[in-house]
Amino acid sequence: MRNITVTVDDSVYRGARQFAAKWDTSVSALVSEFLVSMPLIHRLTREANASEAKKANALANAAIAKTSA
Repeated sequence: MRNITVTVDDSVYRGARQFAAKWDTSVSALVSEFLVSMPLIHRLTREANASEAKKANALANAAIAKTSA
C-alpha cells in the first residue's frame, strides 16, 4: 500500500473530518474509497451522458418531424 499527500483548503478538510466522524471512519479511508470507486463513477457518468444524448436527439428529431409535417 502506498501513502499519498493531498493538499486542500482548511474548510474542505474540516468538512471531510466532520463527514468521516459522522460515518465513524477516517479522512484517509474516505479518500481511499473514493479513489477505488473512480472507475465505476467514470463508467456510470459516461453511460448517463450517453443516455441523455440519446434522449436529446430523440426530442430534437421529434420536433423536426413535427414541424416538417
